[in-house]
Amino acid sequence: AERIAGLIAAENGSAGWFTRAGQSGLTRQAEAYLKAAEEFGWERTLAPSDPASPVRSVVRREAVGVVAAVIPWNSPFSSATSKIIPALLAGNSVVLKVSPENSLSMGLLAGLLERVGLPRGVVSVLPADRGTSEYLVSHPGVDKIAFTGSTRAGRRIASIAGEQLKRVSLELGGKSAAVVLPDADIRAAVQGLKFSS
Repeated sequence: AERIAGLIAAENGSAGWFTRAGQSGLTRQAEAYLKAAEEFGWERTLAPSDPASPVRSVVRREAVGVVAAVIPWNSPFSSATSKIIPALLAGNSVVLKVSPENSLSMGLLAGLLERVGLPRGVVSVLPADRGTSEYLVSHPGVDKIAFTGSTRAGRRIASIAGEQLKRVSLELGGKSAAVVLPDADIRAAVQGLKFSS
């Protein structure tokens, strides 16, 4: 965690204490995904509407194939693992497109994934520019897009994905939105928002 935090702070200039604080949640996040996968209904048989019918319907959730995961520069490890882990648990392979500014931390992630022993090509970490994102999104070999970033880029991705009827998940918009209720301590709310942002 200390090494990851140091690399991220060197890349994007965030305060070391802040970057270190964010790393402790990665283990909890991974464990939550593993638990969810263990409890997930990957396959179930539906009861027929007519109990006398010999026909049974089976709902089976399967991998979609190749997931193009496109993440922003500001919180690379958290963003990457929140896309990679669920995709792998569902049986997919992942092309993780990262910002070139995150080559240090994402190079470390690529090395860790290699040490885990995943088969070659199951996860590819690709530091590249926006043009590469568009290439991945429009590539016929990509079956799903998972994107975190601006609303403008999300619109473009959704339109390309829609033309090909690809699955897409988008995390878009502003950063650190908050609702401050009328009975809130305004000074405490402002201090909390400054810290959280």
